[in-house]
Amino acid sequence: MQPEKYYSFKKLYIHPTSFGELNHPCMNANKEFLDYLRSKFLEFIDERSQKINTSLPGISAEKIFISRRVKGRAPGNQRDIEAQFNSNGFEIVFMEDIPFTEQICMMRNKKIIAGFHGAGLTNIIGADPSTIVVELFPSHGTNAYEKISRSLTNPYTKFDNKFCDQPSKMQSQLVKLI
Repeated sequence: MQPEKYYSFKKLYIHPTSFGELNHPCMNANKEFLDYLRSKFLEFIDERSQKINTSLPGISAEKIFISRRVKGRAPGNQRDIEAQFNSNGFEIVFMEDIPFTEQICMMRNKKIIAGFHGAGLTNIIGADPSTIVVELFPSHGTNAYEKISRSLTNPYTKFDNKFCDQPSKMQSQLVKLI
C-alpha cells in the first residue's frame, strides 16, 4: 500500500491482534493524524462552501447543539436540555437529517459546538481550533471526543449526567461559556 493513495475494498477483514487491542477509533487521538484529517476537511469545506444548502438547520448559526432523534440514546429530559441550549442562542440540529457534506461544512466558523456524546460530535474535526466543544456525557462511554478536542487544541467542556439533571447548574456553566 502506498501513502497518499486511496483504496476501496468490498470487504476488509482485520485480525483482532493486527493493531493490538481494538478500541474506539478515536481513542488514540493521534495529533498528527487528526491535524492531517482536519486540514483535509477544511480543504473540502473551502471547496464546497459555495455549493452547500444554506437553508439547512445550523449551517449559518454561530452556536449549535447536536441532538438526536434516536430513542434510548439521550437522557429522559432531552427536550428540556434542548430548550435550555436554545434559550442561550444555540440552534438545535439533528445530524441524521443533514447530508454528510453539509454536516462537515456546518462545523466551520462556529463559536460553540455542543451535543450529546456520540457520532454527531465526530465532525468537530472540521471545526476551527478556536471553536469551543461542549459534550453532554452519559454515565458510560469513551472520552474520544475530549481526546479529539484536546489533540486539536479546541477548548473542551464536559457536562456529565449530574449536570444535565440540574438545569440551574447547567445554565450557570453555559453563561460562563458564552
